[in-house]
Amino acid sequence: SALAAESSKIRLLVPVQGSATGEAFTKESSPAGSVEKVTPSGYGVHYVASAGWGIGYTSHSYEQEEMQGGGTYIFNWDTTYLDLSYTFGSEITGQIFYGHQLSQSDIEYTWNGIPQNTIEKDSASGSAIGINGGYDFSGFEILLGYRMESAKFKQVGSTRELDFSRSLISAGVGFSF
Repeated sequence: SALAAESSKIRLLVPVQGSATGEAFTKESSPAGSVEKVTPSGYGVHYVASAGWGIGYTSHSYEQEEMQGGGTYIFNWDTTYLDLSYTFGSEITGQIFYGHQLSQSDIEYTWNGIPQNTIEKDSASGSAIGINGGYDFSGFEILLGYRMESAKFKQVGSTRELDFSRSLISAGVGFSF
């Protein structure tokens, strides 16, 4: 197919910027808290077959800083996703993908630098969609991507389900073979 990737590829992307699109952990505090910033880290590895279809694994860690009543909260957690994708183009490539959340860790947090009790997960679910663009330099690619993750988290002993949605910008490299 003229739209397919034309060659097999291995791609590695790392998040370079994140923003919260969901609610703050401290939303129901008095006064309500707000998300100041989200700092992502981790990686995503994708294999793309020459027919254009691909599969990937994404493992991200997040640090979410929130301000509430003059205090600073820092929340940390990890997630993993299984990504399915389709890549098209040869020199300039595009990749669209859907990710299914495989796991999410419990949430560790600090208040004004003092470690607090872990927020234990009762259940978590999520999905991701996004697009990656690339430019191929004769077998070596540079990549830029945008990923939207929609995630829900329910704490042990609570009926409240938190919306931890976020958007990420990623950069990376790829190799064609």
